[in-house]
Amino acid sequence: MRLVSELKKKDLIGKRVLVRADFDVPIKNGVIVDDSRLERSLPTIKFLLKAGAKVIVLAHLGQRVESLRPVERWFKQKIKNKNLTVLENLRQDPREEANDLQFTKELAKRGDIYINDAFAASHREHASIVRLPKLLPAYAGLHLAQEVKVL
Repeated sequence: MRLVSELKKKDLIGKRVLVRADFDVPIKNGVIVDDSRLERSLPTIKFLLKAGAKVIVLAHLGQRVESLRPVERWFKQKIKNKNLTVLENLRQDPREEANDLQFTKELAKRGDIYINDAFAASHREHASIVRLPKLLPAYAGLHLAQEVKVL
């Protein structure tokens, strides 16, 4: 398993890094009730931003109708960096769960490097988990690596 921590600043500066995160958090009336999953993704995101990467976060939330906009607002409050983007709920596109190759190629065009930091979702055979690391150089994020170590 290749780890994001093995990457040097020269490997990351100016690169577009797709981070697959686990943002399936409870939201009531547009307010995040439990942000612990978001907090666990911060070390990887901050590591990449500090190295000069442009971070594009891929995640899902519930099923198809939920929006990641509350999550995006949470991150904008925590991290004041224009190089961080949170894309909309991957499951809004049925091709994510279908593990569709064309959808994966569309995602891959957005990045240069792939980081999986979504431990709780890693068992799923979805495009952003299974196919995307086959199209881009892929690494485990800090949270994923820690969970594997604990196991």
